[in-house]
Amino acid sequence: MAGDIFNIFPVGADYIVMYMVDVSGHGVPAAMLTVSVSQMLQPGLGRIFASSSGTDENRDAPGPRRVLELLNRAYPFERFNMYFTAVYAVLGVKTGLFTYSSAGHPAPLLLSSGAGVRELTAGGPIVGLSATSEFEEETLSLLPGDKLLLFSDGVTDRRNSSGEAFGQERLDAAFEGSQEKSAADTISEIGRALETFGGSSDLEDDVSLLGIGYLGGVK
Repeated sequence: MAGDIFNIFPVGADYIVMYMVDVSGHGVPAAMLTVSVSQMLQPGLGRIFASSSGTDENRDAPGPRRVLELLNRAYPFERFNMYFTAVYAVLGVKTGLFTYSSAGHPAPLLLSSGAGVRELTAGGPIVGLSATSEFEEETLSLLPGDKLLLFSDGVTDRRNSSGEAFGQERLDAAFEGSQEKSAADTISEIGRALETFGGSSDLEDDVSLLGIGYLGGVK
């Protein structure tokens, strides 16, 4: 199984980039594709940073829509006979502006005080399906205390001994119940919920979770 890859890293003093990628397939070819995508997205060295310009709001960081367009052209299905989903986002640490786009990946979740959980659905199709694919991006203004959750489909697809899937509703409920907790504690709680639900049944897919808590602009 190729597995999931994800990362979070600063770009300059003003931005944080985060992404999650889920490569399909099995064996050596899938693993090689996973390594290739990881290298392309490597901060400061990958081809994405050499060829991508930032959004208007995040001029010093690669724009999510542009990143997915570049990945889509670099990894056509007819060449690799594989595909992958991805979500890519940029957070302005001083402004709270969060810009994201998704390529067939499970929608990131936003938890805001008093507003519950919202699925962030801007994006486009799976990477590599068509060279002419278009991707939407959305920019949100985060408030102090807001939390974000990126995850792979191995989370919602986790099954118990009866074959029942954990599902989106359980994930939303677990995330919403973490309103007063830190991002690290939120990930731990969701992990425990998955473990309790799945019991002794084997994992059928990789499970990846990435939580981010916005504490407010740095002056």
